[in-house]
Amino acid sequence: MLIKLISAILLFLLCACGTSETERTNMQSANETSSEASQENVQQFSAATAVVITVGQQNFLAKFYENEVSEHLMNQMPFTVTMSDLNNNEKYYRFSENLPEMTTERPEIIHEGEIMSWNSHTLVLFYQTFTNSYGGYNRIGVIEDPTGLKEVLGAEDVEVIFSLRNPRE
Repeated sequence: MLIKLISAILLFLLCACGTSETERTNMQSANETSSEASQENVQQFSAATAVVITVGQQNFLAKFYENEVSEHLMNQMPFTVTMSDLNNNEKYYRFSENLPEMTTERPEIIHEGEIMSWNSHTLVLFYQTFTNSYGGYNRIGVIEDPTGLKEVLGAEDVEVIFSLRNPRE
């Protein structure tokens, strides 16, 4: 009786404490897949110099993501555009030529200070955070500190200068 009890306890301990190699492999694979999915959602910032967005006398420092649209725009800098207001939360400028094609997205929430393109030909600068229901966006970059952006952009058309930051600044 004692031998059966000890055997049962040992068998239980071996089953409960050990994780099979297959289980370890499956757990590791699941963790790697989860990690890869998380990394896909995190956009990388460009290694190029930062971008300065000037409205009136106020400068805003922005970081651009590493993608074709951002690279195309940085290669055009400096440039000045007159941006119009839309929906009391964004300023936009429609280019005469399309920007590089990219896979678009429909961000659930758009944040103050985000810079995106819409429908391959419109540059959009968001000055207010809101819940979004539209698709067709490509993320270009983000203003590091958008404090005062809404006030300086105002409700009317406004001239906005996009330029590469001097690396010595």
